Amino acid sequence: MEAGLPLEIAEWLVKLELDGYAIDWTPHVLDRRDSAGLEGTQNLAFNPERGMGQGDIDSPFTWLSVFDVLLR
Repeated sequence: MEAGLPLEIAEWLVKLELDGYAIDWTPHVLDRRDSAGLEGTQNLAFNPERGMGQGDIDSPFTWLSVFDVLLR
Protein backbone atom coordinates (compact mmCIF):
# COMPACT_ATOMS: atom_id res chain seq x y z
CA MET A 1 0.00 0.00 0.00
CA GLU A 2 1.44 3.36 -1.05
CA ALA A 3 0.22 6.58 0.62
CA GLY A 4 -2.76 4.78 2.14
CA LEU A 5 -4.16 3.53 -1.18
CA PRO A 6 -4.20 -0.23 -1.81
CA LEU A 7 -2.11 -1.17 -4.85
CA GLU A 8 -5.03 -3.01 -6.50
CA ILE A 9 -7.18 0.14 -6.44
CA ALA A 10 -4.33 2.32 -7.71
CA GLU A 11 -3.70 -0.07 -10.61
CA TRP A 12 -7.43 -0.21 -11.42
CA LEU A 13 -7.65 3.60 -11.54
CA VAL A 14 -4.62 3.79 -13.84
CA LYS A 15 -6.13 1.17 -16.17
CA LEU A 16 -9.36 3.17 -16.38
CA GLU A 17 -7.36 6.18 -17.55
CA LEU A 18 -5.14 4.31 -20.00
CA ASP A 19 -7.82 2.14 -21.57
CA GLY A 20 -10.64 4.65 -21.44
CA TYR A 21 -12.27 6.37 -24.36
CA ALA A 22 -14.85 9.06 -24.82
CA ILE A 23 -17.86 9.45 -27.07
CA ASP A 24 -19.54 12.80 -27.63
CA TRP A 25 -23.21 11.81 -27.59
CA THR A 26 -24.35 14.00 -30.49
CA PRO A 27 -27.57 13.27 -32.40
CA HIS A 28 -25.46 11.62 -35.12
CA VAL A 29 -23.85 9.24 -32.61
CA LEU A 30 -27.21 8.44 -31.05
CA ASP A 31 -28.64 7.61 -34.49
CA ARG A 32 -25.69 5.30 -35.16
CA ARG A 33 -26.17 3.63 -31.79
CA ASP A 34 -29.89 3.15 -32.43
CA SER A 35 -29.32 1.63 -35.86
CA ALA A 36 -26.13 -0.41 -35.28
CA GLY A 37 -25.88 -0.76 -31.53
CA LEU A 38 -22.96 0.37 -29.43
CA GLU A 39 -20.56 -1.27 -31.87
CA GLY A 40 -21.69 1.27 -34.48
CA THR A 41 -20.20 4.07 -32.39
CA GLN A 42 -16.71 2.61 -32.00
CA ASN A 43 -15.15 4.58 -34.84
CA LEU A 44 -16.67 7.77 -33.41
CA ALA A 45 -14.95 7.36 -30.04
CA PHE A 46 -11.64 8.92 -29.11
CA ASN A 47 -9.08 8.52 -26.36
CA PRO A 48 -8.60 11.80 -24.51
CA GLU A 49 -4.90 12.28 -23.93
CA ARG A 50 -5.05 14.82 -21.11
CA GLY A 51 -7.17 15.50 -18.09
CA MET A 52 -9.94 13.70 -16.28
CA GLY A 53 -13.28 13.53 -18.03
CA GLN A 54 -16.07 14.95 -15.95
CA GLY A 55 -18.89 12.53 -15.41
CA ASP A 56 -16.78 9.54 -16.42
CA ILE A 57 -17.20 6.32 -14.49
CA ASP A 58 -13.79 6.77 -12.89
CA SER A 59 -14.24 10.44 -11.87
CA PRO A 60 -15.90 9.76 -8.50
CA PHE A 61 -13.50 6.92 -7.73
CA THR A 62 -10.49 9.10 -8.51
CA TRP A 63 -11.89 11.97 -6.45
CA LEU A 64 -12.60 9.73 -3.46
CA SER A 65 -9.30 7.88 -3.59
CA VAL A 66 -7.21 11.05 -3.85
CA PHE A 67 -9.07 13.03 -1.23
CA ASP A 68 -9.43 10.07 1.09
CA VAL A 69 -5.65 9.75 1.13
CA LEU A 70 -5.03 13.50 1.43
CA LEU A 71 -7.52 14.02 4.25
CA ARG A 72 -5.96 11.29 6.38
